[in-house]
Amino acid sequence: MEPGSLNIGGWTLGMTPRVVGTVSTAEALRGIAEGLAPPPCDVVEVRFDSMDLDPQAALDLCERVERAGTPVLFTVRAADEGGAWTAPEAERGPLLADALDRLAAVDIELSSTLAADLVGRAGAAGKVVVVSHHDFEGCPRAAMLAHLLKEARALGPAAVPKLAVMVREPTELLRLVRLLEGADRRPLCVIGMGPLGMRTRSALPVLGACLAYGYLDRPAAPGQVPAAALADHFRAVIPEYAAEHGADPDQTFA
Repeated sequence: MEPGSLNIGGWTLGMTPRVVGTVSTAEALRGIAEGLAPPPCDVVEVRFDSMDLDPQAALDLCERVERAGTPVLFTVRAADEGGAWTAPEAERGPLLADALDRLAAVDIELSSTLAADLVGRAGAAGKVVVVSHHDFEGCPRAAMLAHLLKEARALGPAAVPKLAVMVREPTELLRLVRLLEGADRRPLCVIGMGPLGMRTRSALPVLGACLAYGYLDRPAAPGQVPAAALADHFRAVIPEYAAEHGADPDQTFA
C-alpha cells in the first residue's frame, strides 16, 4: 500500500483497475466462502439486498471470504437505484456501519442520508466507501455528471465516486470518456450500462476508471459481463495489471 492512498483490502485504488466480482445469491456467496476456488476478481461485491440471508450470517460469510484473501465490498442497494432494499434507512444504517467495521468497504448511494456518516467512519478507519449514483433512464449532461462527481468528492477523502448511467447514443460514450479524462487522478469509477455501454466496462478502466464491475453468478446490472472476462482482458492489455496478476495472452475480452 502507498502512504495516504485509498485501498480496498490490499489493493491500492488508482490508474490500475481493480476487478469487482458481484455475487447476488446466497448460494454463490457460500460457495466462495467455502473456498472451493479463488474468485476470478480482486474484490467481491456482496449484494446483500438480493440475498435471503440473516445479516449476521451474511457478514460471517463475508469475513470468511476476506480471511481467504479477497476483500469484500458490502452493498445493500436501495430499490430506487436498481436494488431490492425497501426497508427504512434506520435499518440499513446500522447494517452498513457494522459491515464497514468488519469488512474492507461498503457501498452507499450518493442520494442517501447515510453517505456522509459512512464516509466519515471509513476515513477514521483507513477504509473507503464507494459512493454510487445509478441512472437507468439515460446519461446526464456533462454539467450534471460533473456536479455529481463534485458532490461525491465533497463527502470526504474516503469517498470513491461511482457513476453508472444508461448509454443510448454514441455521443454519450464520448461524454463518459471526457468525464474520466477531465477528472483529477483521485479514484473514480465510471460505467456505461445497457447494450451500447457494455464495452465501457472494459474500455473505461483502461483509461483510468479505478473499478471494473463484472458478475460472478448472475448479472446485477444491464450490460454487466463476467468478472473473469474482465480480468483476462486486463491481463492482456494493461501491463501493470498483468504484472500483478500474471499474464494470460491466450485470453481476450469478448
